[in-house]
Amino acid sequence: MRLTDWNASVHQRLQGAAPSASVSKKSVRHLVSCPEGIAASVEAVVTYGRVQWLQRHGYVVRLVEYVPNCVTPKNRCLVAYRP
Repeated sequence: MRLTDWNASVHQRLQGAAPSASVSKKSVRHLVSCPEGIAASVEAVVTYGRVQWLQRHGYVVRLVEYVPNCVTPKNRCLVAYRP
């Protein structure tokens, strides 16, 4: 079994697919200089919202980094429990 980032694996499959005649060769990558940075920022905002919601509902929340960034940038696990 291999762990992978679903978004990256779908992107890799789409890159390998032959483009259809009706699809423009331009993509979001042409419009945005650093889509990975934007994705990381959006993910941080979503995670922050989750942490805030859990804390408001009485949970103790920890964000745990379980592998180094060189393994995967999606290396954080949100752990929440009620005391």
